[in-house]
Amino acid sequence: MVAIAFVKSPASVMAFVMPARSTLKRRPHHSGQLHLFNFGPADGSLQGVTASDVIAICALAFTVTAFWWLNARPGKLRIVGAPSSYAFASGSDLVLNLPLVFTNTRPLAAVALTLRLRVDVPGFPALVPFQAIRETVNPQPNGRTMSSAIVVQGRETRLINCEFIARPAEVLLTEPVTVTIAVEALIERRWRRPSWRPLATFPLHIPQQAVEHRAQYLTYSNEAAIGRS
Repeated sequence: MVAIAFVKSPASVMAFVMPARSTLKRRPHHSGQLHLFNFGPADGSLQGVTASDVIAICALAFTVTAFWWLNARPGKLRIVGAPSSYAFASGSDLVLNLPLVFTNTRPLAAVALTLRLRVDVPGFPALVPFQAIRETVNPQPNGRTMSSAIVVQGRETRLINCEFIARPAEVLLTEPVTVTIAVEALIERRWRRPSWRPLATFPLHIPQQAVEHRAQYLTYSNEAAIGRS
């Protein structure tokens, strides 16, 4: 389809070039009004669209887009900030319990099939799988459930104590160290295979106390790493 536009004014008339074998049919003259013409697919005839029609179409498109934006956008999972405390042990296994704040500002639910930690520090396992959810940061005999998908409803924020365990992975620490932790989520997208996507990256400070009692599963402050001390 080829579009032709006429701007009717006393001074000028503007038109695009028509295809061969097409005939131009002009509408009756209305001073100062913009007319848009389209060639029909078969007979080369023209159909007129006024400025009012264009405004109505734009208003409809805006309404549909606004409705989708406010009510139908797929959720997107994020992690807000860095944990101010955590639990740590590195006897025969590396164990980390991190209180993570998950948020989803979009209207539909956001889902992570599973999580993992990426630690690019010598002496640490590169990947630490998500194993369980705990009720609190402080490890307790009870209040522990096996890991499951993370679901955050639209415009919702949740605090989840996520326990990550690498087996076997004994980490030998000789002094305090600050490591960079990246949290990644396995996200399933429409028409695509699930893929890993980074949610957050933050520093984690392992103090002298953790070095001395690394075989014990204890809680520690992370405020030194995030600049609150």
